[in-house]
This record gives sequence, C-alpha cells and structure tokens, in this order.
Amino acid sequence: MNIEKMQNSITQKPQEKNSDSFTSPSISSITHPEQLSSDVCIDLATNIKRVAHPVLLIGIGASGKTSLLASLLNYPAITKQPLVTTRYGSPLLPSSYPKVEIRTKDARLFYNKALEKIAANQPQAGSSGDPLYVSVHASYKVPNHPQPWERNFAFLEMMGEMIEMAPSPGENGDSFRSLPDQVSALLSHYEGPLSLIFVGPAANARSPIGGLDNAHPALVNAIQNYQRLRTNQSKDNLLYVLTYWDQWTQNQPNLFAHPTGEDLAQALSQQPVRQSWNAFRALHNCVRTLSILPYAPGFFKDDAQGNKMFLGAAGPNAEVYASFNEAIWNWLYGNATEDSVAQKRLSLKPSIATQPPSFMERALSYLLLDMGKGLFRLSK
Repeated sequence: MNIEKMQNSITQKPQEKNSDSFTSPSISSITHPEQLSSDVCIDLATNIKRVAHPVLLIGIGASGKTSLLASLLNYPAITKQPLVTTRYGSPLLPSSYPKVEIRTKDARLFYNKALEKIAANQPQAGSSGDPLYVSVHASYKVPNHPQPWERNFAFLEMMGEMIEMAPSPGENGDSFRSLPDQVSALLSHYEGPLSLIFVGPAANARSPIGGLDNAHPALVNAIQNYQRLRTNQSKDNLLYVLTYWDQWTQNQPNLFAHPTGEDLAQALSQQPVRQSWNAFRALHNCVRTLSILPYAPGFFKDDAQGNKMFLGAAGPNAEVYASFNEAIWNWLYGNATEDSVAQKRLSLKPSIATQPPSFMERALSYLLLDMGKGLFRLSK
C-alpha cells in the first residue's frame, strides 16, 4: 500500500546484564548502550544482509513496540489459517560483535519470554540492556506452490527510552538521545532495503512514561535521524503503526473494527500525533513506500487493583486482532521478496482473497480525502 500526496501537509555501555527477565528501567536509570567501532558497525550490517531482512521498530517506551512484536510472533498459534508460521531464526551477529555469545543468548531469551508472556496473557516488558536483533524465521504459505517461501527477519528490540528526551542537552545542543550504534549501523551501512515501523500511540499509553506528549516529539526526532543517517532511502518501506487503537475508539466495536477514512484522519490530526504523522508522510518522495495501520495487540482489562491485564487476542474481536498482524506479515512479505534474488515485490493477499475484502484490506486502501485535514491518501 502506497501513500500518495493529495495536497499540502497539515498546518502546521550499559552494565552487563544476562538475566531471564526484561523489565524496562526508569528513565533516570538509563545508561548509554555499548558503543560499536566503525568496523563492527559495517560487520553488523553486512552479516544481517547475508542472513536476514531487517525490521526496525522505532518508538518510545510503552508505545507498544514489544507487544506488537510478541503479537506478530504469536499470530500463527492463534489463527486457524495463518498466512505465515514462525520459529527462531539463524544467528545474526558477526563474530566481531562485543560479547557476541551473550547478546545472541539475550535475543533468544527475549524471543522465548515474549511468547511465554503473551501465551499466558501477561503484558509484555521490553528488553533492559543493549538493543537486540531478534532472529525470526518465517515460512509463508504461497497459494499454488507446494513449498513455502522462507525468509529470516531481524527484528530490532530496543528500549524506547533510548530515543526519548535526554535529561540535559547534548554537546550539540540536542534535546534527544542519539540513536544507538546498533541502529545507526544499519541506517548508515545496510545496502539493501530496510523495513521500518514507526510506532505512534493514538491515545495515552498504559504506562505514565509512554504519554502522547513524550511519544510523538521523540518519534519526530527519530524520523529526522533516519533522514540524516540513511543515504539509500529510495529502497526502504516505512509503516506508521497507530497503536492503542482500542483506547482511541473507546470500546466502540464498530469503530474499532471498521474505521472510516475520516476516523483515521481524526486520529492523525490530533496534537501531538500529527507532529510525527507529518514528519513521516513528508518522506513520500524519498522512500519506496509509505503505509499506515491502526493497531492493537489484544484486549486489556483493569484488575481489582486498577492494573492493566492483557487478556489476549480472543473474544469477539479475535479476527480483527489477527487481521492487524496478518496485514503486517503481508507487508513484510512484500518488502522481503523485493529484497530477494527476484527483486520483485509480491503480495499474498490478492492470491488468497476468495471472500469479500477483509477489514484490514479495506482500511489500508481507504482514500483519506480532504476533510479539511490535508492528508495523504492510501492506495494499492
């Protein structure tokens, strides 16, 4: 799905830790991630290029990145006819990477814990150390082909606090933390197409550190860093995921499951969401594709103490939750096939659409017409 312009924009070295728990620390306790030499940065980009297609999830703490990744991994287990099946993939890090065995083990441990938590209907907790690249092997069921199409993906799992506002301005007067070397390495040195998912909450997150006023200025800064560091943007595919869609729709089932173009326009036009949305869509002339997707990983409910309990992706909206993840896996399939030997972007959705278009197919093909908001349209 591509975003085409219709008119002008809206006016407008952590300490070594190898534990089996991933609990994000408070902002005040964050230390700088381990710095990588220029040679290691090149080795990292080269090695990932050799074994996987990279998927960079960018957003602040509690914006929904880890829940999104866990839901993608859990999608095949809870879907009757999943588009894809997954397992842990091949090692991603080069031998020159600092503490390579520990970091590889951390990534595998994160993968296992994410699946355990979502299977137990527990909220996700992000990693608490250096950024990780989580290896996921995906087997796509391609219609009329006896063998699945297989690809490794390298999903970035990073503490969102690493891109948030710094306690004090940096040497260059910057208000935000610089992207970790583990991320800038791929932006600067990866020669193939990247998939980037910018995670922007539509409503205040369930954690106080993930509020809208923190999330979207940080996302704008991350997008600007992408523009600054990425020299080969023309091959990249970018997705803006509007998380906390369940909160934005405020338990209105029809609005949640069948949003109109105007509903999306309204969510994107609110401040400060439109700050990051405007920064994102301004890339339309620079990158291969831009897309947008409203998203929720599943159903949350308050317990007796007022804490949010994740109740999973079951219930009356189960098909909607599945369609969110199916849309992302299909988007990744298109990105990764274009990054393959065939150099041709493919899609599974038209091949398997034997029934009327699903909610997500409609949502991704809506025309976000004028409506006084000056938005871009989404089109196939």
